[in-house]
Amino acid sequence: MRLQNKWFWVALACMGTTAATAQTYRINGYVLDDAGNLPNANIKEVGGRWLGVTDMQGHFDMRTDADSVEFSYIGYQSQRIASSQGKNVIIQLLPNAVVEEVTVSARYVNESIGKVPPKVQGNLMPYELPITLPKRLFRGNYRFIFQPVLENVSTGKAVRMKPLVLDGKKYNWTQRRMYDGHLEHDPLSPYIVVADKHVTDSSRIGLVYRDTVFVEHPKDVFALNIYKSYEDYSRVRKMDSLPDYIRGSINPLKFLKVSMSPQVITDSNYFPRPNRQFMDTEGNINLRYLIGQSRLNLNDSVNLAEMGRLEEELKMLDGEEGVTLQSFSITGIASPDGGYERNLALARERMRVALDYIVSRLSPQTRALIEVHSNAEVAPWDSLLPALRRDGHDSIASRIETILRQYPSDYYKQWRGVQALDGYKSLIAEVYLPRLRTARYKYTYSIYRNRTVPEIRRLYAEGKKLSEFEFWRLYRAEMDVRQKEAICRKALAEYPNFMMAANDLAVLLIHRGAADDTLLERFVSYKGDVPVAVKINHIIALLEAQRYADAYAVANSPMRKTPETRLICAFVNAMNGAMTAEDKALIEQTDVLNKVLIKLDEGDNKTALSSIIGMENLDARGYYVKAICCNRSNLSTMACESLKKALELDPKLENVARGDADVYEIYQRIKDGNE
Repeated sequence: MRLQNKWFWVALACMGTTAATAQTYRINGYVLDDAGNLPNANIKEVGGRWLGVTDMQGHFDMRTDADSVEFSYIGYQSQRIASSQGKNVIIQLLPNAVVEEVTVSARYVNESIGKVPPKVQGNLMPYELPITLPKRLFRGNYRFIFQPVLENVSTGKAVRMKPLVLDGKKYNWTQRRMYDGHLEHDPLSPYIVVADKHVTDSSRIGLVYRDTVFVEHPKDVFALNIYKSYEDYSRVRKMDSLPDYIRGSINPLKFLKVSMSPQVITDSNYFPRPNRQFMDTEGNINLRYLIGQSRLNLNDSVNLAEMGRLEEELKMLDGEEGVTLQSFSITGIASPDGGYERNLALARERMRVALDYIVSRLSPQTRALIEVHSNAEVAPWDSLLPALRRDGHDSIASRIETILRQYPSDYYKQWRGVQALDGYKSLIAEVYLPRLRTARYKYTYSIYRNRTVPEIRRLYAEGKKLSEFEFWRLYRAEMDVRQKEAICRKALAEYPNFMMAANDLAVLLIHRGAADDTLLERFVSYKGDVPVAVKINHIIALLEAQRYADAYAVANSPMRKTPETRLICAFVNAMNGAMTAEDKALIEQTDVLNKVLIKLDEGDNKTALSSIIGMENLDARGYYVKAICCNRSNLSTMACESLKKALELDPKLENVARGDADVYEIYQRIKDGNE
C-alpha cells in the first residue's frame, strides 16, 4: 500500500437544519518554522473538526465553514487565524519547551508514549516504551507505525531500530486479502501486531515497544528520535515526529573505578630462553703472489699483515667461551690478463694453499669440526670500467667496451684487444689489474652464551638482529619508560608472536593511560595455555575501550582462579549487568564510591544518598556521583550544586552530563542559567 502525505476530508454529518446561509471560506498558504517549510502540520477548525495536514512543502489549501482555524505541530506553539484572512497566508510556528510526556492532539483524543531512558548493560542499550492509543483515535481500518531512530549525538551517526506496526482488525484482514493470504510478503510483516489482542480496557489500546541496540561506545551521548504515522487503505492520515524524545541513558556504573593494576608475567616457564645463534661474517683480503706461482709469500709485508688480521679475527672467536666456528670458505679472484683457463686454475691452487695455511693456525679441536671450502673465479674485463671512469679515463673505458662488444665470449681475443691499447702496460697492467687480484672469505659460527647488556645495547644501536631473549634482557634493563616502550615495539616487529614483549608493552601502555585493546588479542585467542596476566591486561584494555561484551567473553573463557582474576571478572560482570552477590562484595571493598555506584545501579537510592552525603574532600567524580544521588532523591538544589562543582573540577564531565539521563535536566538548567 503506497504511503503519501496529504490532508484528508472528514465527512460531514447529516445536518438537521438548512445550511444555505452558512459562508464557506477558502484558506491557503504555507506553515513555516525556524528551519523552513514545515510538513505535516495539523490544521483544525477552532471548536470543530480536524481539516488535515500540510504537504511535504508545508503548503495547505482547503475550505471551511468555521470562522477561525488553528495550526499546530508537536513541540510548537499553536497559532489561530480568522478564516476570512486565510488566503495566501504565512503561518510561523514557534517551538515549545520539551515536556516529560508528549501528548498529541488529534480528533479530540490523545495518545501517550512513556519517556523511559534505557539502563545501559555493557554495550547494550535496551529501550522499553509503553504506548497508549485511545480507540477513538485508532480505527479498525487503520495501521499505526512507530519507528524509533537512535542517534549518536557525539558522532552524528544514527541507527534505525526495529519498528512497531499496529494493525486494526479490518486493515489486517484487507492486507491478507491483498497478499492472497501471504501476509509475510508485506515488508513490515515481522513487526505486525493486531490491535484486538492488546486492548487494556474498553477505550484504550496498550502496547509496549521493546528493542535493544548494540552500541560501540556506550559513554557517548545518545538521543532517541521517534517517527510515527497513521494510515488507512489509501493514504497517510497523519504523520508526526518527536526529535530528541529521550536524551541520554542511565548508567551509573560508567564511573566504576577499576582498582586493578596491570600484571606482569612471573611464571618463568614463559620467559624467553637463550638460543644457540648462527652468525656469519664476510670480508676481503688482499694477497700478493709471484707471477705464475701459487706459493703464498709470507715474506711480503702486505701478505703478512693481511693474513695476520684474518688469523687474529678467527682465533678471537676460536678462543671465546661458548663460540664454535662452523665453516670457513675463501674465493680467489684472478685478473683477466692472459689465458682464462690458466688464470682460473692458478687462482684455485693459490686459494687451496691459502686455505691450508689459515686452517693450520686454528686449534686442533676446531680443525676437526670446521667445514672448509675454497673456490676461484676470473674477474671480467668490464669490472675495470667503473674505476677507469671514476679516475677520468673515459676514452680507455669506451675502447674496452667496444672490444667486449666485438668479442662477447672470446676471452683470449678480449685480452689481446685490451693488451693492444695505448697505455695498457703503464696504466691497466700496473695500476688497475692488481686491484682485481684479491680474495673473499666468509665464515660462520654459532654462539651459546648470554651477551652482556652493553653488548646487546651496542648491537641494537647498530641495527643488528637480536634474539627474543636479547630484546627481553635489553628492555628489562632500560630505565627510560619511552625507550623501553620503543624496544618492546621493535621486538614485536621482529617477532610478532613474542608474547612476553607484548604483555610488557601492554603494562607500560596501561600505566600511562593509553591502553591498546588490540595488542594482546592474538594471544588471548590461543587454544593453548595463556598466562593469567595476559588475560587480565587484555580485559583492562577492553574495558578502557568500552568493549564490554568482548571483555565479558574473555572473562568467561577458561582462566585460572586467583584473587586478581576474580576481581577483574567481578568488574566485567557488573558492567554487563551480570553481577552476582560475590561480585558485589568484591567491588564494594575496592573504593567507597564504587559502593555508592553499586547501590545506584540496584536502585537503592536511599542507601546511596546516605553513604555519600557525609563524604568530604570529594573529587570531580565524587561530586558527579553525589549529583546523581541527590537528583534521584528530589534534592534538586543540592544536585545542582554538586554537578556545578564536578564541572568546575573537571570540565570534561560536561560531555558526560550531556548524555546522562540521571543529571541531564539539571545540567540543562545550569547551562540555561536557571540554577
